[in-house]
Amino acid sequence: MKILSTIWNDIRSGDYIDVYITILAVFTLGILNILGEAPAHWLNSVILGALGVLGISALRSAHHFQQITSLMSSSRQLFQNTFPSSLHDELFSSDEVSFVGVSLTRTIKTYYADLETHLRKGHLIKVLLVHPEGAAVEMAESRVYGRSNVARAKADIRAVLEDLCRLKTIAPENMLIRTIQNPLAFGAVAINPESLHGALYLEHYSYQMTGGSVPKFVLREAYDEWYDFFRDEMRNLWEHGVEWTAEQAAC
Repeated sequence: MKILSTIWNDIRSGDYIDVYITILAVFTLGILNILGEAPAHWLNSVILGALGVLGISALRSAHHFQQITSLMSSSRQLFQNTFPSSLHDELFSSDEVSFVGVSLTRTIKTYYADLETHLRKGHLIKVLLVHPEGAAVEMAESRVYGRSNVARAKADIRAVLEDLCRLKTIAPENMLIRTIQNPLAFGAVAINPESLHGALYLEHYSYQMTGGSVPKFVLREAYDEWYDFFRDEMRNLWEHGVEWTAEQAAC
């Protein structure tokens, strides 16, 4: 029977042992009481014990419910429509920054001055964009809600690459630029990604949905496997990217 199988699995795993012992004791005492064999002084002890176990069980259920509620609340806090203001502060104080995105037009324009400062301080900056020519940029543009414009997408990527090339003249060894023939599933800003205090600012590239690239969320080194997962994927993308060279633009 399914109920017996469930009980056996619980006992083997050590779950709810106290509850099962209490149930067994209560049923045994009940049968003995019906038969007139139950010592009177046992009844109060078993009843008090049973009430105690029920109280503990109720408390445990309350803790489980609180944990579930906390996880649901954390999920709602994790996913947002915009990045928190901490992005600018962390980027400004970082020693290494990596960017991944289709064109990153708004991102590079917003943080251009900060990137200049980083390069003059000798910090490392890595940027990976979708290659402006080929199937990848066409697939990336097909995600856009409404009327897509591949020519505009190509022009946006090339304009950003020109901006990056100007930055590269400040510190050619520290400004690394690559493109990839992949439409990318997410955009990212990685702050000191190899540090114990690293942070990944990630945005999902949705397919023909209103609202743009959402949800946005932040992972930190403390998130363990998911931080490592996205950081490793960014490494894979970088390794499969190709350096944007002087032959392709004024770099």
